[in-house]
Amino acid sequence: MRNTLKAIALCALTYLIGHTATAQDSWSREAMVRYSALHPIQAPITHAMAYKGQLRAHLGLEAMRSKKIAPAPGNYISPSFFTYNEDPYWGQSHASLAAYYTPWEHISFGLSFSANNLDAGVESIHPTVWTLNTEHSLASTSAAYHAKFSEYFAFEGQYSLGFGKGKLAASGLEITGAIWYYIIPIPTGVKRHQIEHSYSMFNQNLSGGISVYTGKRLKHLFQGTFMLNIGHTRYFNFNHDNSTTLWADVAQRLQSNPNVFSLTPSLIFTVNTPNVFSAQFNIGRQLTWLDGTPYSHTFSAGVQLSFRILKKRIFPKPENE
Repeated sequence: MRNTLKAIALCALTYLIGHTATAQDSWSREAMVRYSALHPIQAPITHAMAYKGQLRAHLGLEAMRSKKIAPAPGNYISPSFFTYNEDPYWGQSHASLAAYYTPWEHISFGLSFSANNLDAGVESIHPTVWTLNTEHSLASTSAAYHAKFSEYFAFEGQYSLGFGKGKLAASGLEITGAIWYYIIPIPTGVKRHQIEHSYSMFNQNLSGGISVYTGKRLKHLFQGTFMLNIGHTRYFNFNHDNSTTLWADVAQRLQSNPNVFSLTPSLIFTVNTPNVFSAQFNIGRQLTWLDGTPYSHTFSAGVQLSFRILKKRIFPKPENE
């Protein structure tokens, strides 16, 4: 009987160990998919209509649909109060401001500043309710070559280089109440907490595109562009404000595997007015590599508003005018 009980206990222990390992492996892969959402969005820009002497200002707003980013499982998470929801949602926003100048016929240079924010998730850990958030800012410079090869087609290539700062933040409200467990918490005392990891980023992107547009009779009113972007981000210079954080696993992965690569095909639909203004609408699908493994995690959509400050016409002004 004793030997039978030992055998049953051994089998149960083996099952639990195997089951735990499988669950951790599965969680790890899903976590990698969510972590890849930290990679900066590269808003696609087309320069197909730019010509010598033109100065343009761009305002952009992007949104990404991705899974929320769960914190690492650990002793600080109580299953009874774990209310994190990982359903896909449009929770990542990206705003950008840029200026582009074309000093020569086929060459444009640009400067841009962008800010990214992701509301990563909400979880309840009695007696503290945590909200998880990531954000970063990125300053970039770019150079582009663009040329028309008929009345209806143009091609372009662009390289950008940028540096930025980011952080993984967790903000908590500590609530004490007499009936927390049974109905709703009564906040008899509230304290704010914030713990985070900050880091620096080196970002570079190489993109190429081909455009088709309506002819001169319609003044290039409508334009469609296919753009392919290859991106690389390196994370470095980590600073841990608190050693106990819900972002610990994410920070460890970024430190041990700091290089993130992405491949993003995009479609851009542009409306060009004869003077001053253009609007670019884009959709894209980002494929991200972490640890040499690709994770397709998100769709992006956005709008870019372009204002031609110098050389405001969509066509160059004839020399005899």
